Amino acid sequence: MTSMPAHFPVAKGGVTLHGILVDIDAVTGRAESIRRVAEPYAPEPVAVVEDHRSLRDEATAGSRTRETGVGAIPNG
Repeated sequence: MTSMPAHFPVAKGGVTLHGILVDIDAVTGRAESIRRVAEPYAPEPVAVVEDHRSLRDEATAGSRTRETGVGAIPNG
């Protein structure tokens, strides 16, 4: 509202994504339907890796180099 940077607290309870989905006619550019969306966030369980060093050792030297542009796939 003020166009100034602001800090927001991290949510401690349930988190939900709210928005809309609009189906648009490609010929006329007009909306054919509008649907409200409310999706609760449910994080997937994270697997625990006992020895994280083994993952680092498997990476090849230079794997952090990334291409730019369309079709580039980031490594690592």
